[in-house]
Amino acid sequence: MTKRTAFVTGGGSGIGRASAQAFARSGMNVVIADISEEAAKSVAAELSALGAQALGLRCDITDEDQVRDAIRQTAAHFGSLDVLVNSAGLDLNRELVDISVEDWRRIMDINVTGSFLCMKHARPLMVEKRYGRIVCLGSSSGIYGMGWPAYSAAKAAVVGLALSAARELAPFGVTVNVVAPGPTETPLSLGLWANNPGRRERLESTVPVGRVAKADEIAGAVAYLASENAGFVTGSTLVIDGGLTSLMRVPAAPPASNA
Repeated sequence: MTKRTAFVTGGGSGIGRASAQAFARSGMNVVIADISEEAAKSVAAELSALGAQALGLRCDITDEDQVRDAIRQTAAHFGSLDVLVNSAGLDLNRELVDISVEDWRRIMDINVTGSFLCMKHARPLMVEKRYGRIVCLGSSSGIYGMGWPAYSAAKAAVVGLALSAARELAPFGVTVNVVAPGPTETPLSLGLWANNPGRRERLESTVPVGRVAKADEIAGAVAYLASENAGFVTGSTLVIDGGLTSLMRVPAAPPASNA
């Protein structure tokens, strides 16, 4: 079997890092692309210690030139790009009235525009080989709005982007899917919870399984959708939320007419 190469944005921490580790354990080459060069190279060193071929790159995914260059480096170093994981993201714990236009645009740029740019520049390499797996990290916030407004809107947009791309790329053997985690313990969420005392406890009290997810649990789903076995799965959103979806109320059917 051909050795696959995975490109993981936001791979320096959280779900991105856990996904990169899962790929390394499965024998893939892994490129860790992160805004922090130090974090990217640190994770690459971790993966190398596991016996994987890994490359850490600094990449601001909102900058098209940097995205183009990082993907070119990936192809030059490993000869291919088979798996793209759009894991980089940003959230701000602000309600509508407190969100500046600058912050709104920043959240959209990182969560949506960054995913778009990576998909745009990975596309030619995947289409040429007639093979590819693209996995975008969405959020339960983008499905039933449990998060703050800007983040919820951005993650909903990621689902729309993935659906359209899935239709476009299906004829070329490229799948596009979304993993939508519920509350998950990552450096980003830990920072937000630290600034909002009691929020983690309130979240855990609403989750049927009684806790937030671990990054490794989400990475397992990412690894499946990025695998050879997921070739018939595209345009799907896999929600991993500890049962929160089961709590969403469904309106009762109207009473039958006696007429």
